[in-house]
Amino acid sequence: MKNSEYALRWAMATNALFSTTSALLSLGFAHLLADWLGLSDHRILWGLGLGLLLFAVGIASELRRPTLRLEMVRTVIVMDWLWVIGSILLLASRVLPGHAEASALIGGLALAVMALAGWQQHHWYQAWGRRS
Repeated sequence: MKNSEYALRWAMATNALFSTTSALLSLGFAHLLADWLGLSDHRILWGLGLGLLLFAVGIASELRRPTLRLEMVRTVIVMDWLWVIGSILLLASRVLPGHAEASALIGGLALAVMALAGWQQHHWYQAWGRRS
C-alpha cells in the first residue's frame, strides 16, 4: 500500500469516527438538541443521526477492502463538501430560530467536515492524481 493510500485511509477512518460520534449524539440527545436549536420536531435529528450512521458504516465498509475504490472515495469527499455547502446555506437562510450558540455549533461542525473533506481530497489526489 502506498503512503498516500495509507494516509487517505486514516483520513477516511477519522471521518467515519466523527460521523459516528455526531450520529450517536444526534440520536441520543434529539429532544434536547431540537429544543436548543429551536426545531419544532426532534425527528429531524433522528433522521440526521440515522443518515450519518449509514454514511459512517459505508466508509467503514470501504475501509475493509484491500484496495479503495476511486468512485467510493470520490463519493465520500463530494458528500462532505455538500454537507459544508448545506450548512452554509442553512446558516445564511436564517431558517433556524435558534441563538448564536446554535449557529456556532452548526458552523463549527461545518468547519470540521470541511477539514475532513480537504484532508481526504489531498490524499486522494496524491493516490490517484488528477487523472481520476
